[in-house]
Amino acid sequence: MAMNGSVRTGNSLTEFQSRKQEYIFDTLYDITHDRNLSRQDFTKLQKLVTGIKGLSGRCEQSRALQTRMASIWSGLMKSSKHYRKNPLQLHLSLPEWLSYWSDFVKAALKSHDWPASSIDDHAVYDWHVEFVDFVFDVMDINSDSVIDKDDYVSSLTQFSVPEDVCLQAYSKLSTALNGEKLNRDHFRQFWFRFLVSDDPAEMGNYLFGDPTLSTKATSGDSKMTSSPWRHQQRPK
Repeated sequence: MAMNGSVRTGNSLTEFQSRKQEYIFDTLYDITHDRNLSRQDFTKLQKLVTGIKGLSGRCEQSRALQTRMASIWSGLMKSSKHYRKNPLQLHLSLPEWLSYWSDFVKAALKSHDWPASSIDDHAVYDWHVEFVDFVFDVMDINSDSVIDKDDYVSSLTQFSVPEDVCLQAYSKLSTALNGEKLNRDHFRQFWFRFLVSDDPAEMGNYLFGDPTLSTKATSGDSKMTSSPWRHQQRPK
C-alpha cells in the first residue's frame, strides 16, 4: 500500500515520488534535454561544473573532475538492469530511470538507510554515494564545507532553476536547519528524504529547488510550469 494513500505507478513509485525523480532527472542529469540520459549529458555536465567552479580546462582539478565523472557514469550504467554493452546504446530513458529508482526506494525503505545495493543485489549504489558527494562539492562553490545561500543560488541557477525558486527553497531548508548552514551531512540526509519520502511537506523535497515545478526544456530554453502537486496539502 502506498504511503499517505497515494496511488502507485507501474514502477512501484508513487506519483509524487515519480514526479520528484522526473524533476531531478530534468534538472541535474539530462543536460541535453532529450529525455534520455547518455554519456553526452555527463560530458556537458562536466563542462558546466568546470564553469561553476571557475576551473581552466587543463588544470589538475579539471582532470580530477573528468576522472570522477567517468567513474560515476560507469557505475550508473553498470548497475542498471538496462545496461547495454554496446557503447552506442549506453543510455537510460526516463521510464528506465524511474524503474531504477523504484528498486532503490524499495531497498532504502527495507534498510531504513542508504542501501548498498538493490534487494536482488543486481544494482550497486556506490556510484550514487559518490554522486551525492560530487554535487555537494559543486554547490559548495568556495569549498568551505558548507553551502550557504549564495552558493545555493549561484550553483542551481546554472542548472536553469530560477533565482526566486532557489531563494524560496533555501529558506525552507534553512528553517528546517534552524538557521544553520547546509553541511555535507545535512545534504546527504535531505537527499535521502528527497528520494524516499512521499510527503509533499518533507523539507528534503526542496534540496534542488521546487520539485512541484517542471523544468522541461524546449529548443534549449528551460521553462518552469506548475504541477498539481504544488497545491497538495500535507495529509493529516
